[in-house]
Amino acid sequence: MSKAPTQTKNADKRLFFFSLAIFLFVCGLVVYQLIVLEPQPAPDDLSPVQPASTGLPANAAAQLTRISAELGSGDGLYGQLDDVERLVNACADYNADRRTQMALHIAWLRSPELIPLDVLMAMGSESVMRLVLGMSTFTRQQWQSLDSPADSCLVPIGQTLNQMLAAVGGEPAPEFAQ
Repeated sequence: MSKAPTQTKNADKRLFFFSLAIFLFVCGLVVYQLIVLEPQPAPDDLSPVQPASTGLPANAAAQLTRISAELGSGDGLYGQLDDVERLVNACADYNADRRTQMALHIAWLRSPELIPLDVLMAMGSESVMRLVLGMSTFTRQQWQSLDSPADSCLVPIGQTLNQMLAAVGGEPAPEFAQ
């Protein structure tokens, strides 16, 4: 009978060392993943696109150049963007999410290199129009959620965005027609 406890002890020791080996192997894989492999950004990461010198696709680099050129093309779009930003900051009718969306689109128009590459590629060749249209849509939806008051501070913002849309070939929102 004395052999049974010894066999059990040996089996327990083997199981312990086998478990320890698996644990150390898994820990090694985790450390390797965290330290050696380059971490992947989260899917909703809003990190800016890489400059053209680091391998930015040619069409994306051309698109960034086009955005800057379109805003500075003498149509007064930068001045209108300043007006929109000033009006948005002074308007209490935006909720926090809409205000954040407006601020993000304004920042992207001022500094197109901040636009994430996947967003830039999705917008295609009409990036400026799509960003302005997005701001117009945010403003229109916010205004409609308030039951479309005629005296809302959102109305002059929508009208300015309509002017910008017309300048970049977009269709103005009929709700804010002057």
